[in-house]
Amino acid sequence: MVEMATRYGAEVRRIDRPGGDVFALEEIEGALKKKTAKVVALVHAETSTGALQPLDGIPEIAHRYRGLLVLDCVTLLGGVPVKIDEWDVDVAYSGTKKPYPARRDWLLWRRGNALFKPGTCARSNLRIGIWI
Repeated sequence: MVEMATRYGAEVRRIDRPGGDVFALEEIEGALKKKTAKVVALVHAETSTGALQPLDGIPEIAHRYRGLLVLDCVTLLGGVPVKIDEWDVDVAYSGTKKPYPARRDWLLWRRGNALFKPGTCARSNLRIGIWI
């Protein structure tokens, strides 16, 4: 995610955890208190350790600081429930390599129901061209 965002000219700030650890809500909110972000992007599950990032409270924090929540679901889609609208995730993506044994070149995108509601956080100003 960092590499892709950087290629498109985004200013990227990272917070990192050692492999197998997940973020505490205070870490995420602390980073956003220092400087807000238009996009808060998380890897929901880490491949090598299987660490699953709990999402309780994270969408609320991202939206409180006027950011879109983007969720990388590559490792877990099809392995655990991914409740985009219930969790209030703005954008989620996955692929068909893990854990789906399908064509490797398919990319799956899903936007949450609230993404384009006028007046909601920074989300009302977002322009997106193509959704697969």
